[in-house]
Amino acid sequence: MFIDLDFPGRFHIDYLVLCRWLSSVKKNYRDVTYHNWRHAFNVAQMMFAVITQTQWWKKLGEVIRSHRFLQA
Repeated sequence: MFIDLDFPGRFHIDYLVLCRWLSSVKKNYRDVTYHNWRHAFNVAQMMFAVITQTQWWKKLGEVIRSHRFLQA
């Protein structure tokens, strides 16, 4: 998802730094029933689908679009 949205290129983020950041986020999620890494991934995947499969991404600016994806 991050590669498809070209986060490394647009925001000048080194690929390995992005991988380490995602790994750190995953590692620090609590092991609870609902708000866990799987839930976060599912919500992010849904936002990715909405952004890429609708015209919504054209109406939002690049920063807002990226914020919505990361916010999920």
